Amino acid sequence: MKGDLMTFESDHLIIKPSADSRLKVHLSRPRQGLDQAWAYDICLREGPKIGQILISPCGDQWEFSCRIKRGHRHQAYVNQAVKDFLPTFMQEKAISRLLGQASCKNRGAQALLAKAGFVRIHQDMGPCHKRGKEARLCQYLMTHYREDQIARRLVIDKGWSNDRKYKVTMEDGRAYLLRLSPGGKRAQKALEFEAMRQLSQLQLMTVRPLQLDSYGEEVAFLQEWIEGKDVQDRIPDLTDSQAYLYGREAGQLLKLIHSLPAPGQLPPWDQRFNDKIDRKIKDYLACSLRYENDQAFFDFIQANCHRLEGRPQTLQHGDFHMGNMMIDKEDRLRIIDFDRMDYGDPWEEFNRMVFTAQLSPAMASGIVDAYFDDQIPPDFWPLLALYMAVNSLSSLPWALAFGQDDVNRMRQLADRVLAWHQGMTQPLPSWYLKDVFPQGRKSS
Repeated sequence: MKGDLMTFESDHLIIKPSADSRLKVHLSRPRQGLDQAWAYDICLREGPKIGQILISPCGDQWEFSCRIKRGHRHQAYVNQAVKDFLPTFMQEKAISRLLGQASCKNRGAQALLAKAGFVRIHQDMGPCHKRGKEARLCQYLMTHYREDQIARRLVIDKGWSNDRKYKVTMEDGRAYLLRLSPGGKRAQKALEFEAMRQLSQLQLMTVRPLQLDSYGEEVAFLQEWIEGKDVQDRIPDLTDSQAYLYGREAGQLLKLIHSLPAPGQLPPWDQRFNDKIDRKIKDYLACSLRYENDQAFFDFIQANCHRLEGRPQTLQHGDFHMGNMMIDKEDRLRIIDFDRMDYGDPWEEFNRMVFTAQLSPAMASGIVDAYFDDQIPPDFWPLLALYMAVNSLSSLPWALAFGQDDVNRMRQLADRVLAWHQGMTQPLPSWYLKDVFPQGRKSS
């Protein structure tokens, strides 16, 4: 396979440049100085054409599609020839990765893509222009993730999720994060996968989703593995100025996460969250434990729940705090773990700020400053205090399931919230460092 006219031969097949020049011209789109798309015919060595491979520019990537005639789709020699052809083609053309697609009804082509080393990365609905029907396209990412090529599987026991998590390392050294969830969470995981896919398309510093599939009675979610260090482990080694700037990165990322709208059929936010308040208060009152000054939370909630009216709804990460942030090898802040993603008021997302502010008020301040472009609206602080009050009440019954250490931790956090807000009499929390980092603000 040398030069522009490359031919690949196996024992049974010849994969050669297509003679259909009109197809090449139709597919051609410029990409980084390249204006050539490739079309290859798959032919029997002594027989007719049985399929076609198309490789064309798709944004800043390359897209691969493969069509095989019905009688040849499950032949082992076809699968093997395509599997051998693609890496050679990619190396020759200096293409780092390919996306592939096949109609969901063309299961033979899907099977061929999977055997050729592709992993499905998302599903999308789109119209079939010829018949006016809806057809679903499955896209795949060229990868080396194969069950029979796993060299090592390392258990990850961090976090409170019930998912089983592993770092899987392949024989060629590539690593992935594999999460196994109960089968009943498949619908939620599908929503999580789609949200992460959309964020990845926005080029955000979040984890890229790779594959979602069944694994026995569980749901297997394959994701990008990020080499780096947890932010909460880095914080003790950072100056306040450094922590503040990382906070600004996180705040800017959060604002972009909230750029994805919520589904239009959701009930109004005040209705949804008032139902949540009633439920969480009921759980707290049914709990065998109490906070010493819980009346301050009740009074503040009662006096401020009117602020929920008219609030917008967007995608929410669902658990946004420094425990779900990493700094990668390129010193970039990355957002991980969308396991609790939801839709709601974007400002509710800050209710986990207590976990960040207790360890680094500077980072927490940077998140807020960057999110609002250094112009924090006056309604934000009372609404954030409302969300923190509700979250404090719900944290105690939640912690009971995890043991006394977590119960004690939630008590300490509730005491901090009360102290920051002076017994819930001051909406502006004392952890917020106003005008302490003017140079950091100007540089963003």
